Amino acid sequence: CLGQLVDAIDQSPRRDNTVIILWSDHGWHLGDKYRFRKHALWEPATHNILLVRDPAIPATMKGIHTNEVVGLQDLYPTIVRRAGLEMPPHVWGHDLAPLLKDPDTVWDKPVLMTYGEGNHSLRTNRWRYIRYRDGGKELYDMQADPFEYTNLAGKPEYKSIEHEMDIRLESKLATGEARLPDPNPNPGNPIVETIWSADPDVHVWDETVWMYTSQDHDPDEGERGYENMDGYHAFSSTDLEHWTDHGEIFHSRDVDWGIGGGGWMWAPGVARKDGTYYLYYPHKNREGKWRIGVATSDHPAGPFKDSGHFIEGTHGIDPMCFIDEDGEAYLYFAHEVARLKPNMVELAEEPRRIDYGANDRKETSEDMVEAPWMYQRDGVYYFSYSNYRNKEYQGFYGMGSSPYGPFEWKGPVNPAPPGAQDHHSIVQFKDQWYYFYHVGNFTRADGLQGRGNRRSVCVDRLYHNPDGTMRLVEQTEQGVSGEY
Repeated sequence: CLGQLVDAIDQSPRRDNTVIILWSDHGWHLGDKYRFRKHALWEPATHNILLVRDPAIPATMKGIHTNEVVGLQDLYPTIVRRAGLEMPPHVWGHDLAPLLKDPDTVWDKPVLMTYGEGNHSLRTNRWRYIRYRDGGKELYDMQADPFEYTNLAGKPEYKSIEHEMDIRLESKLATGEARLPDPNPNPGNPIVETIWSADPDVHVWDETVWMYTSQDHDPDEGERGYENMDGYHAFSSTDLEHWTDHGEIFHSRDVDWGIGGGGWMWAPGVARKDGTYYLYYPHKNREGKWRIGVATSDHPAGPFKDSGHFIEGTHGIDPMCFIDEDGEAYLYFAHEVARLKPNMVELAEEPRRIDYGANDRKETSEDMVEAPWMYQRDGVYYFSYSNYRNKEYQGFYGMGSSPYGPFEWKGPVNPAPPGAQDHHSIVQFKDQWYYFYHVGNFTRADGLQGRGNRRSVCVDRLYHNPDGTMRLVEQTEQGVSGEY
């Protein structure tokens, strides 16, 4: 029947201005979860099909599907905008045109479902969160548990996701948008005020700045370190002033080979190759030894799925992945570097020790301790790192002609950040270079004061001299506010 309809339209004068949208009634339980019919907020009762045929979509994209979550409330805005009409201000929902034109576009728009007064369900690409009017809650990992057998609500290791989904649900009910709070309500530094964010790994893809951070949590009573760091977040911006928090994208609970008990998720590194995003992360294995794991996603905001094992031949912390102009990818970790295989999840060679030009400067605290970063500019490779033992400067760098080195040491690039150690990213965005780092002296709106393990990400401009060397970064409170 549908095929006959399409054939008839294709043979009519209306072919080039007729959009077909087909959707079904919502689903049905057939005894699963001891339910019959459709009166519930779980996946079978709230899921339906949606097909769109639009002559504006290129023929090469016919039959393409997306796994992004959309809702029936999105149909009205889509039809109104497609017809060139004005959107009434009271309408909720989103125009699906960007997703129809590019099924791989970032679509961080959770969908709300309601059954009975005060009973709501919120669905993201990975999670389903249900909150009942009697206070009951359910949380399901739709990636690992698509049949919703295991309710994760109330489990300590899922507390952060439950809290995040609660915030998104309240936002959706109040505004129609299931957003997390604006991470940068006060333009300037730091650029993330809502969580303790650290170790920024920053990239520019498709004219958007993507920043991946670790997350500080207070250590257990009597401890002073970073063992409770957990829950990577992704942030994005198109102007370096207005940032979107895409929420938690990966957590120690997602790592089967890890030490267990949560935490030990230190500075991450992310790369994109052939449409896949690779999240490299340090974590302790079951023997308590640091290894580098990798998770993948089709989208920069996740969800990321772990490979199930660490990368053989890796050790230490602070992975950073650099992809050269010829497509070769290199993984930096500890004080070593190794080329990756084309699959991006295995080393192609034995790791090599990096000659960064200051290997013998331990007595001056100018040698490398952690946080490798690599970028290329005008055919020159810049290798930078951190030494938190230096009280005056902590970011240092060298220059070379190969991603392997050796590098000629050039000295400091960043002073010691107040209240924290240097851990940086250096990227170019719209013809300007930027230096992302973190500080530990920010006091949040809730009154919590920053410190060495309560850090906040900042960004300032970075300049190169005519000979290619870097000028010392000037850390500012204004940051790059108002840049674009």
